[in-house]
Amino acid sequence: MSNTRVYLIESNLETEPGQNMLVEASSAAQALRHAVQGCFTCRVATTLEVAAIIGGGGKLEKAGGDNV
Repeated sequence: MSNTRVYLIESNLETEPGQNMLVEASSAAQALRHAVQGCFTCRVATTLEVAAIIGGGGKLEKAGGDNV
């Protein structure tokens, strides 16, 4: 017996309102990872990239924190 659930992934992007998808996965993290594959990449930022983003008004967000 499989320990999976069906998760509803809802888009909060202004460019794709109402774009929902159903994903069968063993966790919400796995379902979300499946939904965003190909949309984002992740790597360690260089010092110059951090400086440029902060200098341009960007903010550093802490994972798991309240960044609203």
